[in-house]
Amino acid sequence: MQQAVPSALDKVARRSVRVGFIYNVVISVMVFMFAVASVEFWLYQQAHDQEVKDVRNALLAYRSRIELKVTQNVDLSHGLTTYISLNPDLTQDQFSRFASQLKAKSAHILNFAAARNWVISHVYPASLKRILVGTRYHDVPEQLASVRAAYASSEPVISGPVDLLQGGTALIARQSIINQNTGLPWGVLSTVLDIDSLFSASFAEGEAYPVRVVLQEKSTAEGRFTPIYGDPSILAQSPESVAVSLPSGHWRLLGIPQDGWKSLHPHPMVWGVGLIILGFWLGGLYARLNAGRSFAQSIGRMVDDSYRFRSIFKRHDAVMMLLDAKSGEILDANDSAQRFYGYDHATLTAMRISEINTQVDSTLKQSLSQARQREKNCFIFEHRLKNGESRQVEVHSSPITVGNARLLFSVIHDVSERLEVERKLMLNAKIFEQSSNRAKGC
Repeated sequence: MQQAVPSALDKVARRSVRVGFIYNVVISVMVFMFAVASVEFWLYQQAHDQEVKDVRNALLAYRSRIELKVTQNVDLSHGLTTYISLNPDLTQDQFSRFASQLKAKSAHILNFAAARNWVISHVYPASLKRILVGTRYHDVPEQLASVRAAYASSEPVISGPVDLLQGGTALIARQSIINQNTGLPWGVLSTVLDIDSLFSASFAEGEAYPVRVVLQEKSTAEGRFTPIYGDPSILAQSPESVAVSLPSGHWRLLGIPQDGWKSLHPHPMVWGVGLIILGFWLGGLYARLNAGRSFAQSIGRMVDDSYRFRSIFKRHDAVMMLLDAKSGEILDANDSAQRFYGYDHATLTAMRISEINTQVDSTLKQSLSQARQREKNCFIFEHRLKNGESRQVEVHSSPITVGNARLLFSVIHDVSERLEVERKLMLNAKIFEQSSNRAKGC
């Protein structure tokens, strides 16, 4: 039965060490996963930021070329607008000769069409006369809005892609024409630009970082951007965007890397270094586990020794006490001490030895000091019991250390009867000696 409690405490200590080890391992793995994931995300963010920067630089380069080529073609058509405004009554042949010179300077112009008073009157190439000449813009509602915008603006108006009357789609730049002789509106010049050749030429000079792009225009009527050129599928892949400055409207160029944005993926080096660090850390925890086991065993032995001492101390027939070596406070007393002095445990441990020992304080302090310094360990004292009786006791005191406390372990024997017998024997011996001396004197 005496071994049951220490064994249970030893098991508890061992279990506590194991639970602590498992807890530390789980926390360590969680911290490891969080740290590696954080590093992975940081590396991904760095790579993504670089991708965004590269895509944006490519888009800015493409935008510059688009703006340059569109502006160059619009400037060419501006020359024809000026020619018409100075010659409001020009013939078709005059129009064709001047327009042919301008078209020869650009591979992106498909044709010109001049509309006087909302009706197409001049075209180039002349092969389109049969299809276009005489067409009233009021009868072409899909183009009427841009024609009206051109009439109302002194700047070119670009729209597209536009379904052409002669077939196909194109980008149309329209400019209003003012009769220089009268100062009144003459009409509108439409310059039809080949979307594919215009923008493919802008993207032909590939950047160091290839991208997939789409050019969009914001529809005035619907208030949303619609694709003009490029790959509309990239719109679902969070593309980077830059605004494009064209003579009219709201345009933007969007792009993503040629192979799409890079996804988050593991870096073997990060995981390798992390696993090495984790291995060292877990090795340290395992070493601590072994140390903890040894400590638990030591605790178990200490508890076992303490329990055994406590059991002996409490149940021993001899009167035993633990005293504070300096103050003389009674810190503990066994069952025999309680029976001998007549006090219960609580009362006895609330007393000082001076309340039991009849010696004066100075002599008692000297005796405590001698016992504490191992100068003397056996004393004869007179102790007073609870019922008022006095007993002669022989006290054997030895200093012990518990934690940081210096204690006196005292074993007390009642020697009252022995001393009384010794006193009587000495008295009888003295009487006998005196009687012998008187007999010799006679």
